[in-house]
Amino acid sequence: KLRVTDELVTQTQIKVAQLDRLLENQTAQVERLQNEHDGFEIKVTELTDQCNQLNEQKEDALRQRQEAENDLREAQQLLNQLKQQEREAHAQSMRAAGEQRTALAQ
Repeated sequence: KLRVTDELVTQTQIKVAQLDRLLENQTAQVERLQNEHDGFEIKVTELTDQCNQLNEQKEDALRQRQEAENDLREAQQLLNQLKQQEREAHAQSMRAAGEQRTALAQ
């Protein structure tokens, strides 16, 4: 009976040692996975910040493009007005020259 008890104690100690090693391995694996998880969270935060910055840059670029398009439209309108004024001034000049020739001819 003592021998059976000794065998049971030995088997139990072996089993406890195996379970201790298993627990150590699982603890190490959990720690490794936790560190990996923490690294991923940091990376997600960095990428989110980068994405937000890029979205802000995109919005700024879109605003600048809209302003440039507005400036271009205004410049084209001004150019058209100036061309019209130039045509009108040229027409007036031609009329005045014609009137002057007519007056000199008389």
